[in-house]
Amino acid sequence: MNRNDKVFCVISHTHWDREWYAPLEVFRHRLVDLFDSLLAIIKEYPNYVFHMDAQTVVLEDYLEVRPSKREELKQYIQSGNIMVGPWYLQNDFYLTSGEATIRNLLEGNKLCQEFGGKGKIGYAPDQFGNISQLPQILRNFGYDNFVFGRGFSEYSLGENQELCRKPSPTEFIWKGPDGSEVLAIHMRHWYNNAQRFSADIEMSYRFLKSIEKNYDNEFTFTPYYLLMNGVDHLQPQENLLPILEQLQTKLEGNQTICQYNFDDYLEKVKTYIKENEVELPVYEGELRKGQDFDLLKGTLSSRHYLKIMNVQAQSLLENRLEPLYAMLERNGMQGVTSVDRFRYLWKNLMRNHPHDSICGCSRDEVHSHMENRYNEFFEFANEYLKRGMQLAADHTAACRKGKGDEYVLTVFNTLAFPIEQAVRVSLSFLAADGLENFEIIDQNGLAIPFAIFEKHYEELDVHSPINLPGVLDVVRYEGYADVGRVEPYAMKTFTIRKKEGVCKFVPWVNSENEFCLKNEFFQLSVTQKGQVDVTWENHTAKNCLYLEDLADIGTSYVYMKGTDIPIYSHDYVSSVSWVENHPYCQSVAITYDLPLPASYDKQQGKRTDEVENTRVVLTVSVKPKQPYAQVDYHIENRSRWHRLRVVVNTGVANTLSTADIPFDVVTHGEEAHCIVTESKVLPNTSFAYLENDETGFAVLTQGAHEYEHLDETKLAFTVVRATGGINSSSTKQWQAPGNQCIRTINGTLALVPFGNGITARNLPNLSLRFRAPLLGFVSCCDTKKFTGGRPCVQDSDLTELFYLPDAYPDACIPSNVSAVTVEGEGITVSALKYAQNKEGQILRLYNTTNQPQCVKVTVNGTVY
Repeated sequence: MNRNDKVFCVISHTHWDREWYAPLEVFRHRLVDLFDSLLAIIKEYPNYVFHMDAQTVVLEDYLEVRPSKREELKQYIQSGNIMVGPWYLQNDFYLTSGEATIRNLLEGNKLCQEFGGKGKIGYAPDQFGNISQLPQILRNFGYDNFVFGRGFSEYSLGENQELCRKPSPTEFIWKGPDGSEVLAIHMRHWYNNAQRFSADIEMSYRFLKSIEKNYDNEFTFTPYYLLMNGVDHLQPQENLLPILEQLQTKLEGNQTICQYNFDDYLEKVKTYIKENEVELPVYEGELRKGQDFDLLKGTLSSRHYLKIMNVQAQSLLENRLEPLYAMLERNGMQGVTSVDRFRYLWKNLMRNHPHDSICGCSRDEVHSHMENRYNEFFEFANEYLKRGMQLAADHTAACRKGKGDEYVLTVFNTLAFPIEQAVRVSLSFLAADGLENFEIIDQNGLAIPFAIFEKHYEELDVHSPINLPGVLDVVRYEGYADVGRVEPYAMKTFTIRKKEGVCKFVPWVNSENEFCLKNEFFQLSVTQKGQVDVTWENHTAKNCLYLEDLADIGTSYVYMKGTDIPIYSHDYVSSVSWVENHPYCQSVAITYDLPLPASYDKQQGKRTDEVENTRVVLTVSVKPKQPYAQVDYHIENRSRWHRLRVVVNTGVANTLSTADIPFDVVTHGEEAHCIVTESKVLPNTSFAYLENDETGFAVLTQGAHEYEHLDETKLAFTVVRATGGINSSSTKQWQAPGNQCIRTINGTLALVPFGNGITARNLPNLSLRFRAPLLGFVSCCDTKKFTGGRPCVQDSDLTELFYLPDAYPDACIPSNVSAVTVEGEGITVSALKYAQNKEGQILRLYNTTNQPQCVKVTVNGTVY
């Protein structure tokens, strides 16, 4: 075949958003209709091929309603009539973690295997930008290609200053930071450029010629033209094959048109490139080029509360549960990990990850259901975490050797590096044990410092799997314990023993009036007017922390400016007060009452004169041995059509800012933005920073994924985007009043000045420590005390309680011994987990620097 030949490759497909402008269950009806129609078409045309958007979750969604169709679906997937996978679902790559993207492909591949077939296509038609490390992820799953829709559009200004899209290649090589390469196919004319062919062959012929003209005017390096037959939620075209047969009779001799599957299309393209020695252009870095309506950047912050919940859920799974159970496995509890429970958790979490879901750009019902799914996730996950910690505590050496009236404090470090700091603890003792005073003893028999701030009595429900529920009287002490250094992936244990006398309480807040918070890394001062200054080494960031509010007259997808000037928080401080002030924590609350315009009058083009009070509380906390100041924000939003941001004035000047994205750290300046844009915002996964030759300053985030680099020294993080619709349509279908976020939002940031050994290379691990700090757990050496419940009630003489046998009688976990250690400059661990196939454990790590690094991995036990 030569370059003058043309093959029109028709791909029949649908793009399936599980939920968007209608909730899941409404779309499920349409999905059932689609599959029913597809099965009927295949019966009539046995050669018909249809692509289910490279997803597998649609199979589960359909079979929930039509379980009897499972074998028929399986038959057509095995025969290649129905193409599914490799994804579980079409997630957003920036708003979900790198691990979530990997688990997405793992689950997609698993379901493909269960149904007997899968496509070989790395397909992401509608993600709002594509992360730089996707080529390596795809390659490691065996995919050498990437077919996509967004993120590769560049613009110039025309003679009348209109935005003109530059020509771009259809085929090119996309290279990841590690050097991995994939063949990229850009669906520049979108995934509906051949949406449906008319039964009127003349009309279809003209349609085909218009498609051909679009390709001829650009850089298409092969004669294989991609025609995408379908679009969002459309059923397959039932009369396509006979139409294509008739169209073929009207084409010239060197042109053909027929239905393809993606695998065959890609194979043809690759073969042509190889045989004709075509030199494709090479593109490196993120595919995140485009104007506002290409990238839909407002989704980085739309419904910020969902992003917060998602980060919390991902951290709980990736940095708590999976490492904890891997640690138990390595400490002699083989088989303790339930792969099925982890799969259940991951699937439930990923069902909130489709791009129109986690992006916060769907109807109110959708996002209400998402909140419920997150809450259900946390209920299951937190119970699984509690069980794991209890199991670990019961099998520590301290518990095994302890006396029946002694208790054990177990401190968990579920991260890959050591942590040294005091831990907030809640110590519950059986009231009958009479622990009015106690000491906490380490493994060397030495008492450690601790402080108790509060004591109260309560009743504790006890649920036993083999006895009736019971109630115990307990006394609970709240405080901090200085547990010293806890090694990576280790459990450090302390014995709690009864002591003579009465427990002394440390005052939560002392009488100091000056709001000066400091540790060995920096000093942070707060004035009575709420100005925050941070000083470290020879540097000071003046007026470091404040709020900025502007009108936002856009949609959930796109921020659009109003005509107003910013409202800043400086003049609206209502109080500054201590929350805690003692050796273990200094914490100050700054309360703002912001009189924000109640709404925006689009007819008059201005914010309304009517105001609503939005109360914001910023609580700044500094702790010893912690190289960051934590900033918790509490927002009671009452205003509509606006954007509220936390601004951090770093005192560090640079025209470039750096942030992390999944499996990479990227630096951007003006080149990152389209020449015309409403807002120069950028994504971050967990941190963003500014650095120059003298010093640096970073902000750690937990769900505040949208930031903007302002005035060289400032980073602004969006915490409220209040708009009223999915798009600008006035019909009810696209309205989303819940997107105004008239609600309370609680989140957290952290401020990290560079110095005293803290540099940019510490940030990936610091952000993990910020999200998953040390955990303390208290248990009794007599494990029966809190597990018995009560005996049966039919006969008062039957008082026996029953106990399950210990499943791991030989397990004895030593104190502060690492299950795994990882040493290497700039190395971050993203997963320590039990393998999905139950054959060993997975340790996944990545290099956050631009240079090769040596890594040393030490394992407690045998490595095969």
